[in-house]
Amino acid sequence: MDLITISDDYWKTASDFLKESELISVLEKYGKIKYEGAHASKVMLHGDVDIKVIKDADFTQDEIFTDQGKLNISQTNLTKEQRLKILEFKQYRKDLGLKVSGQEIYEAVIEKGITDPESVFKKCR
Repeated sequence: MDLITISDDYWKTASDFLKESELISVLEKYGKIKYEGAHASKVMLHGDVDIKVIKDADFTQDEIFTDQGKLNISQTNLTKEQRLKILEFKQYRKDLGLKVSGQEIYEAVIEKGITDPESVFKKCR
């Protein structure tokens, strides 16, 4: 099975769970729901879903990401090639049990155009 299909299966399982559990309707009582990270961009390789509950706040998510200079993956339109490369990096990280954040992978692939996971993960070995 290819990585895109595996990722799509994780995404569907997570989405089905969220719908069946009615978790979102509970969280909506506390604020606006915003999906982030791998689920929002359909680059899941494990079962976590990043959900933000937004109440009235001083800063928006966009302002926070801009202040920190970080790429906001949930607002990035990924090409199929970028999506596949991110999934390959995540699979590499998973296979070797490496500690590298998804954010580092997103920035390496999207902003730096890195195609070889070894160059991103060599510091973690």
